[in-house]
This record gives sequence, structure tokens and C-alpha cells, in this order.
Amino acid sequence: MRENFTFHTTIQSNTAALHGLVASMIEVVSTIHVLRDPTHGGLATTLNEIAHQSDVWV
Repeated sequence: MRENFTFHTTIQSNTAALHGLVASMIEVVSTIHVLRDPTHGGLATTLNEIAHQSDVWV
């Protein structure tokens, strides 16, 4: 309703709970080390964050 904008459709969130999916993945592959969603930050940002957190950044 910001600034009196109106919508003719129902706005849906682009997020979802992933705990069930992640639990199923870990049951199959217990050696998963990282899960990231590069959708909003981009692939380069995601890889940069992983490198920094893995202490492999030079």
C-alpha cells in the first residue's frame, strides 16, 4: 500500500522454508559442507564469501 499503489494480483513471497529439503539432502550425502543461494547476491559474491570463510582467499 506504499504511496497508494494498488495491485490486481496476490503478491507471493520468493522465499521458502528449506529445512526439510536440507534434512533430506544430508540423509543422502552427509558430507555437504556449504549451501548458498546466489540468486540475490550473484555467483561472484557467493564464491567470494565462500573463499573468505574457508580461509583460502589470497
